[in-house]
Amino acid sequence: MDTTQLSDTSPAQLPNWLADFTSPPEPSPPAPDPTPSTSTEVTLSKREQALILAQTRKLLHLQFENFFEHALGDLADGKSLPALIKDDARNFNPAQFMRWILGDPTRRQRYYDALEVQSEVMFTELAGIADATDNPMEDTQRSALRIKTRQWQMGVSNRKRFGDIKQLDVTTEVVDREALRTMTTEDLKRMALSGEYSVVVEDATMVETPDADS
Repeated sequence: MDTTQLSDTSPAQLPNWLADFTSPPEPSPPAPDPTPSTSTEVTLSKREQALILAQTRKLLHLQFENFFEHALGDLADGKSLPALIKDDARNFNPAQFMRWILGDPTRRQRYYDALEVQSEVMFTELAGIADATDNPMEDTQRSALRIKTRQWQMGVSNRKRFGDIKQLDVTTEVVDREALRTMTTEDLKRMALSGEYSVVVEDATMVETPDADS
């Protein structure tokens, strides 16, 4: 056997597909060491978040103020707040905007004043709705619903003028003891059921009656 021929065989002379299996794998790069975050970085991050939040609230407050000034006039003209918010490109949250209004006494009173003016505007529209001058083809039930809804809104916004306040006037007649003695049983029953009378008992001195055996 020719040992020279065997000794000349080396991995470099092997085919490429076989040399790939015989070469050792390349070592993978070491993983980077995690750098622990310091307390200074965490505090700075919280401070930045608080600053961003404060700036966002300030910007929202300015946007609410700008929208509020225009909305007051539109509300007084009879437009609804949800419709105004829907038409605005800033897409405000209605509940968040309402909380902003009610959170300040001055803004809340200005909002109520605008609704009070709105009730007066609605009052002038009722006759036109009833006469169908704004929409002659409208169904009568639909017109009645529109009138009823506006009347309810008017009563809430301006209760002194349009609220359904019921006043009860009670006239009480005083009946003395002498008059009671002359009344019949039917008169007394009628008085008790009507609730329009009150019985005044004058101060009386109790007289001790003697015993029958004495």
